[in-house]
Amino acid sequence: MRTRQWTRRALVTGCVAGVGLTLVGVGTASAQGGSSATPAPITISSAQVEQLCQQRVPTLKSEVSQLITRIDAGPSTVGSTQWLDAQEQQATANGHQARADLLANREQRRAGVLTALQDVQTKLGDFTTAHCGYLGSGQ
Repeated sequence: MRTRQWTRRALVTGCVAGVGLTLVGVGTASAQGGSSATPAPITISSAQVEQLCQQRVPTLKSEVSQLITRIDAGPSTVGSTQWLDAQEQQATANGHQARADLLANREQRRAGVLTALQDVQTKLGDFTTAHCGYLGSGQ
């Protein structure tokens, strides 16, 4: 179960990175020391933009939204920050300080992941506004 969640998160991160690289473009550094070359723009066809806007972006938006919802959920939802806090308090009350420390670290990392996911959600919205509006898809 944990492996599947890790794989899903890695997939979402990879897809977002792929979309970002497709949009921004990747430049190669100049072989000469000190001088920097401007990155060459990457152009994609309108069919590729349409595929991104109609297939990939909605899927990414859905996955990111689900992860944000889960992390922000209450103490009864396994994996949420509140659930981790409740588990940490229970471990402390039972005298399991090592487990409590581990859970506290996980909670801190989860808060960082939440910030990153919210940033991705904003960037996906900006991408949709900038590049998908002319398709008339309404997404």
